Amino acid sequence: VDWRPREWNTSADYLAGLAISQQKSGGTLTVGCITQALGEDMALQFYTDGGFNGEDGAFAVQLIGHKLEDGERSRVMIGYFFEFVPRALSAFQMELLGLDRAIEMLWRAAAAH
Repeated sequence: VDWRPREWNTSADYLAGLAISQQKSGGTLTVGCITQALGEDMALQFYTDGGFNGEDGAFAVQLIGHKLEDGERSRVMIGYFFEFVPRALSAFQMELLGLDRAIEMLWRAAAAH
């Protein structure tokens, strides 16, 4: 686990803010996506973030794959999701929920791989 400042985590930060402003959950990341990515030749990096507006909160997870092909590096979006949490307790709670969900999904994908 590596904490990064907001400027290095803009996508997950944006998704958490979107979930709060629209009061919605959504996305494309599934355990199946992660299981498939585990079978490919790439390094996986999760980005997570949480947000809180004093009443409601949200968290987001984004998964990026890092590839090296013919000496060229590239990034591949594996998937993302965001979840709205009404009556949240704090931004810290949302941060922990995002990290917990990413770890849980990776564990389930690894078990299925």
